[in-house]
Amino acid sequence: MHSIITRLRTSTVSLTAVAVLGATLAVSAPAIVSAAGTTCPITILEQGSTTVGPALVQAQSGFQTANGGCTLSITQNGSGAGLTALAAGTVDIAASSRPLKTSGVETGLYAWQIGRDAMVIAVKATSVVSSITTAQVKGIWEGTITNWSTIDASASGTIVPRSRILGSGSSDDFLRLFGVGAAAEGSTITATGLARLTTSAQESDAACNNAGQIVYTSLANLALDGPSGSGCLKALTVDGVAPSVLTVQNGTYPAPRTLYLAMRKDSFSLSTAPADSALTKAKDLVNYMLSSAGQAAVGAVGFVQVAIPATKAVLDYDVNTDGAVGLGDIGQITSKWSITGQPSCPGWIRADVNNDGAIGLGDIGQITSKWGAAGFVAP
Repeated sequence: MHSIITRLRTSTVSLTAVAVLGATLAVSAPAIVSAAGTTCPITILEQGSTTVGPALVQAQSGFQTANGGCTLSITQNGSGAGLTALAAGTVDIAASSRPLKTSGVETGLYAWQIGRDAMVIAVKATSVVSSITTAQVKGIWEGTITNWSTIDASASGTIVPRSRILGSGSSDDFLRLFGVGAAAEGSTITATGLARLTTSAQESDAACNNAGQIVYTSLANLALDGPSGSGCLKALTVDGVAPSVLTVQNGTYPAPRTLYLAMRKDSFSLSTAPADSALTKAKDLVNYMLSSAGQAAVGAVGFVQVAIPATKAVLDYDVNTDGAVGLGDIGQITSKWSITGQPSCPGWIRADVNNDGAIGLGDIGQITSKWGAAGFVAP
């Protein structure tokens, strides 16, 4: 056995020879198995968007079960905070409700689209106001429109706009989508004397409990607190179009959004074990959210589902994620052959290609069966 492994590590064998060897070895000897009956000790640390949060919470149980009982720890502290923590390496994966920035630390990240959303402009359900224009939204948050009568002749009273904390994905996307100036928005919100909102839930609370307040929020909040939910929240049509799954899908709603999961680029070049276990499972979370089960979770909380890719976003058989399947991937397996104390959960590191909780000949068989195929494609 040792001589076989040595040859696989060092020789430049032909495609045919490796394929035949892998197919033979995969059935000629059992894989090394880890202790049975133990709890999977891997915890994936996630932080980020409170907008994306409901989809992850909805998917949490199914993901954990599908991945051998590992734990997904979800912290909803805002896109900016989550992406900053991810860039610093203190979490394994982050959720964002805005695109990555093209400068600074976020250039070191990858992001996958896992759903779509709408920037919903909402008021208390009892308000007589039912529609607004993009220009009026801009005017309200820039402080040039201050009375409801400007929006609807049958309404009156001071408009009190509420905003999310600076750096949140919702705040950044709102300014971008409606062309609101950051300085003017800052002055307007300061003038209200009210604190910025930290979570999506606080957005609903602000509008539901205060007749004069207006907020920007998500389709998930609308599903929870709109007419089909608690009934306290009313979404305004924007330029005559109501926010909904349908209007986001057909492109008629003027303020669509995208939901993301992000990981560090350098986490795709790490190959140590067991240190990469949580990162491997974070990659599995990306795959899960882009599966039928993950997209069902996205839709269940009111977001718009995206197309399920023909192949996994992060392919198991491209172990070293270099974009191709070959000897380098077999080297990743053989270099981890003697690791002891593997967690008893499938795919605990990238070298466990067949997701059986062990590293062995079966994993080499997976590589040789895909020899020469395209591998990981960065988003």
